Amino acid sequence: QRRVAFLELAVEELGLGDRVEVVRGRAEETKRRFDVVVCRAVAPLEKLLKWTAPLCGKTGALVALKGSSAEDEVRAAAPVLKKLGLAAEVLELSVAPGIEPTRAIRVSA
Repeated sequence: QRRVAFLELAVEELGLGDRVEVVRGRAEETKRRFDVVVCRAVAPLEKLLKWTAPLCGKTGALVALKGSSAEDEVRAAAPVLKKLGLAAEVLELSVAPGIEPTRAIRVSA
């Protein structure tokens, strides 16, 4: 619940309330589709895709924060990505000056 409260506060402070909705719950329990699904520390990409691909529909994207394991996870998930007709790209994200960047995986059709 603390993470949800933080995200809701961030959405409000950034003035994104008209475009961003924070949803807490299990992926397999919703039938909704989203433009972007963001995940952090949930599961390896191969398993995560099975849960999140239906949430993204044909035009949405998944952004999974992964850190140093990103490249390995994309390689391991290659068969699932191919089966689902998806492409993955590893992004290096700068957090702040002097702090080591982190990595995320963006998955889309």
